[in-house]
Amino acid sequence: MAEIRVKETGTIKLFESDNTSSVTIASPASLGADRTVTLPDASVTLASGTMLATDGSGASLTALNASELGSGTVPTARLGTGTASSSTILYGDQTYKTEPASGLSKMFLAYPSADFNITNNTTHIAELDAEAFDTQSGFNTSTFRYTIQTGDAGKWLIGSTMQQTHANGMREAIGFVTCNGAYNTAGKTMYPYWRDTDTNLQYVSIDTCGILDLSEGDYLRLECHMEGVATDGTVKGGNNPYETFFWGVKLD
Repeated sequence: MAEIRVKETGTIKLFESDNTSSVTIASPASLGADRTVTLPDASVTLASGTMLATDGSGASLTALNASELGSGTVPTARLGTGTASSSTILYGDQTYKTEPASGLSKMFLAYPSADFNITNNTTHIAELDAEAFDTQSGFNTSTFRYTIQTGDAGKWLIGSTMQQTHANGMREAIGFVTCNGAYNTAGKTMYPYWRDTDTNLQYVSIDTCGILDLSEGDYLRLECHMEGVATDGTVKGGNNPYETFFWGVKLD
């Protein structure tokens, strides 16, 4: 039969029903003052492994509310699954995932390294044979086109500046962005121009800027047109400063 034995040494022994093993509750040699140990009432059940170790560790607790933490830190491994590092973030589903790249990290700027001539009343592809930057390696300085790379479809802010000159004057100057070789694709092209039928201007700057909705594989080019007297004109190039350039930034 089970027994409870109180020893003169200040211990209480709780024996199993067969009296072969026991649990000992011992009083320390000196308390300095009275102490009271209050056990839960009958409506509370102490489950196995819920008592704190003597060093105060909560390692045995499996459902400790975070609001009960008075100090210290929770290891990242306990916050979610996956690998916690300087390049991952913890999502709401409690998983660590790679931090998404900002849309503004995808961009390009191309320009002509020197002036180039354009034939009067003829459309030309702008000879953008140099780059200031191209984060996605999408610009081809041989074909003068930027191709939307895999995973880069979406809204792009596209712009250009073109400086056109003509020694004898011009009546019309056009600098426009085409998509896949066309200039009239809805939502994917821009067609700004300058025109003055009464004045023969020798220098004009044409600027474009707009948001285009582009798909993977779409390619963009900057094209130009000049109408004046029956002689060729010039598009200004070089990078000190940039006089003619074509650029884009992914927004989403």
